[in-house]
Amino acid sequence: MSNKLQLLYDLEVYPNFFLATFYDLTDGTFLEYELSDQLLNDVIRNPDLELVGFNNQHYDDTILNFIDQHSRAGEVTHNDGWGSAFAPPPSQELSTQTIFELSERIINGGGNVINDQQIKNAKYHDKAYSSIDLKSLLDPMPSLKKLELRMQFPNVQDLPIKPGTILTDQQKKDIRIYCRNDIAATEELFSKHSIKHLELRRFLAKRFNLPLSKLQSASEPRAAEYILSSLATANTGTSPWQIKENLAPIMQVKVAECIPDWIKFDSPMLDTLLSQLKVITLPTTGYAIGTALQRTIQIGERLYKMGIGGLHSADSPAYYQATPDGYNIIEPDVTSYYPSMLLRDGLHPRGYSRKWADTYGKIYEDRLGAKADSTRTTEAHALKIILNATFGKFGSQYSSFYDPTLLIRVTLGGQLALLMLIEALEGEDICVISANTDSVTVTPTNDQIDAYHRICKTWETKTKLNLEHTHYTRLAKRDVNNYTALTTNNKVKNKGIFTPPDIKHDVKAPVVQRIARQCLLYGSTIEEAFEEMRDELTIYDFLYSFGATKAFEIFIHPYTPAELKATTMRPSTIVGLSKTNRWYISNTSELRISKFGGKNQTWVSIPDAHHVVIANKITDDSIPDDLNLDYYKLKIKRLINDCGVTAS
Repeated sequence: MSNKLQLLYDLEVYPNFFLATFYDLTDGTFLEYELSDQLLNDVIRNPDLELVGFNNQHYDDTILNFIDQHSRAGEVTHNDGWGSAFAPPPSQELSTQTIFELSERIINGGGNVINDQQIKNAKYHDKAYSSIDLKSLLDPMPSLKKLELRMQFPNVQDLPIKPGTILTDQQKKDIRIYCRNDIAATEELFSKHSIKHLELRRFLAKRFNLPLSKLQSASEPRAAEYILSSLATANTGTSPWQIKENLAPIMQVKVAECIPDWIKFDSPMLDTLLSQLKVITLPTTGYAIGTALQRTIQIGERLYKMGIGGLHSADSPAYYQATPDGYNIIEPDVTSYYPSMLLRDGLHPRGYSRKWADTYGKIYEDRLGAKADSTRTTEAHALKIILNATFGKFGSQYSSFYDPTLLIRVTLGGQLALLMLIEALEGEDICVISANTDSVTVTPTNDQIDAYHRICKTWETKTKLNLEHTHYTRLAKRDVNNYTALTTNNKVKNKGIFTPPDIKHDVKAPVVQRIARQCLLYGSTIEEAFEEMRDELTIYDFLYSFGATKAFEIFIHPYTPAELKATTMRPSTIVGLSKTNRWYISNTSELRISKFGGKNQTWVSIPDAHHVVIANKITDDSIPDDLNLDYYKLKIKRLINDCGVTAS
């Protein structure tokens, strides 16, 4: 953990009100400041503090830094991020109105009181405190409101008063309460979902002797890029920024240069595919345009779709159950596919030398050693970040790793290598039931097991890649990206609609997937599954939710879609709601939720938003008496049926 005192914090800004609220993690107390010298001395200029926020690098830190700069007119207190120092004196009186103008400029880019240079100066201000931005650390992340839904937070609350409002005393009190609720949500995100990521960043900083400040608010791709570029340019006299600035523009990618020479097929059909691909030239607009790569290929009875990303089979709903005297369900998965593709041929971004590939390879070998040692779990996870998160930067113009040819080389080569494996398996009548990016799933009979392993070994020899084999007892899929499966070691693998709730995924009414999974993988009936989970389920398992964009307003009302569209005036029974809402389906309510707005200024229905009871604030998580359980059972039955199984 940090050696500094950590304070969670959030700012609220209005034309006549500025509030900075801090939460002390050590004793659970709140500290509130308005514009004052006390804020400067206690917080902004305190080097012993580490401030933790959400999107604070972009917004809150910038405002605090602006306040500090304003009090240091004429001093050199910051740089532009590339080593150039400047300190223009502030031209505005520091007031709540000035801070509001700054806030508007940061969020909306509007106004003429604050200019972009002032924001840049504040952003790169040499601040005394350190800070952690959880949004950047965990990126990609949605808004804090959407995270409140994903975390099943008790009180989901949007900003209660429109920005720009001149607040009354009562409204100021309301904003103080709202701000504390936001901080409570941030605390949950920090304590339950962020600490392990910060521990990995601290390990990486120490492991590679790099400043922690560069990593503790960095997403996995940013952290990987910073570490690898720092190591690859060490003692070269060239910085990653210089490499990026010196990269020549790439106007096209010749696909022939992206196909490894070790890709070989036996069938004339796939040989023809290879010949067709080699004559393609892809235009680029910052990243390779892969439309010309899109193909649908039939091998055996299955269709496979390829393009600029991973290979995917076109799967229909299906259910599979392995039996001792029948068939097996096995998934051969390429170990660290994209890293292995890079290392196999010593590939590296065009702006770097072979030293990049050697550095990457050393990290790969170190990770293998750590993975095999139960005492080095943290190291294994930390090094995995560098290996797996680097790849996406090949397609970013803003990265020194930018190399669209290398990007296509890895993704296209990976797809073609998988097609080699599929061709070999189907050539000996081993049924391939699915393919997805870095793996295939097969159902060999007991008599075909030896042939299956021989084919995999031959493929490994040809490609110099490694396969890991997962055995399943049951697998149920709606399509290639939505499935649930049970391994022979009783571990469950989920994807898409079956992914359990977490901060990275929106899951509506989790009870639907929970019960469906129990029925599909363990053979329970819907009624039996509910009985088995009776003591585990809470109201959160039954909640639907929706967050509106700026283009729409949200309303609750008792009208059908046809009745709603027929209304020419808005009656009092159509009541406005906040942008973010959650609800359950009731057997007593006649209310619906709809949105209004968009380009055509029309009413739009929201899925599963009829017969609703709003549940934005939850003080009792028990299942309410009026919950319409039959509605949820119908949804469960449909999901089970969508996987090719008749629900019971």
